[in-house]
Amino acid sequence: MSEMASRPPAGSRRCPRLGGPVDFRYCLRAAGQGRACFKILDCWWEIFDVTEYIRRTMGEDELAALAARRPQPKVTSLVEIIRRARQRLEGDPRPKDRGSSGKMDPEDPGGQS
Repeated sequence: MSEMASRPPAGSRRCPRLGGPVDFRYCLRAAGQGRACFKILDCWWEIFDVTEYIRRTMGEDELAALAARRPQPKVTSLVEIIRRARQRLEGDPRPKDRGSSGKMDPEDPGGQS
C-alpha cells in the first residue's frame, strides 16, 4: 500500500454521531475525551487506511481497544448526562438577580426587580 493511502485526508466527512462535518483530527480526540472516537474505524476506512494509521501512530494496543470499544447504551449515557448536570447545579447555583453576571432572575422574567 502506498504511503499516501495511510495518511489522514485533509478534508472532512459527515459524522454520524454529530450530524455535521468533522475532520479526522476531531475524531482522534473524540470531543476532548482524550481518546479516539469508537467509530473512527467505521467512518474513515473507505477514505484511507485508518487501521494502519492508528497502528503506526498509536500502537497495536490502542488499535485493539478501538476495535473492541462499543458505545454506551443511549439510556445509560442519558442518565450519566443528567447526573453530571445535577452535580453542576448543586455545586454552582445560579444567581437570583442580574447583578454582574448579567443573568436574569427566573422569578422575574421582565427584569423588574
